[in-house]
Parts: sequence; structure tokens; C-alpha cells
Amino acid sequence: MRCALTLLLGLVLAFGTAGCLTSDSTPANPPSASQDTSQHSDNTVTGTGTISFVDLEGGFYAITSDDGVKYDPTGSLEEDFQQEGLRVRFTVRPKEDVMTTRMWGTPVEVEEIERIEDE
Repeated sequence: MRCALTLLLGLVLAFGTAGCLTSDSTPANPPSASQDTSQHSDNTVTGTGTISFVDLEGGFYAITSDDGVKYDPTGSLEEDFQQEGLRVRFTVRPKEDVMTTRMWGTPVEVEEIERIEDE
């Protein structure tokens, strides 16, 4: 009886943990630049993307690059850029060895950001 209970508990834990995994998880290491972004020798990344409001931990504005990489600014974006769907050109510096409670995207420091008026 004790062996069966232990086995049952083990199976519940295994399936419960597996159910928490998603295919939309963000890698722990900062992503390398792809065709729509470029990484420079000074560890900055430039690209174009869209501002979105992420409703986690009280909510924050973030940048999703055109190639789908998610960037989480460690400070809040300037108020002029806090607009859902705003198209921007950006330069960010990935913050390695930084942990956040949001656990969404790569934590970055925004070096430069500007609106893209017309595409």
C-alpha cells in the first residue's frame, strides 16, 4: 500500500510539473541577433519592433522585435513610448546577471528609442 501511494504521488508530481511547461517560454540566456536585429561589439542590439503592454506583475510596457524577440526594459519606458502597438527603432543593452520578478523576455537597458512614423 505504501509503495503504491509513493508511486501515485510521484506520477502526480511528474505530470503536474510537465503541465506547467509551455512552448512559448523565453530562453534564460539573452538571444543572439537575427535578421531583423543586429548585435554589435559593444553588446548592444539594434532593431525595429512594437511596443506592447504586458499584464504581469502590475503591468509594464515592453518591446517585441520584428523577429519576435521579447525585450523587458529594466526601467520603465518614457511616457511618450507607453503606447500599445507603437512602432519603434531601438538600441538596447542586454542586462546579463539580472533577475526580475516579471520573467518575461530579456531584461535590457534602453540606450536609444525612436518612433517609426511611416512604414
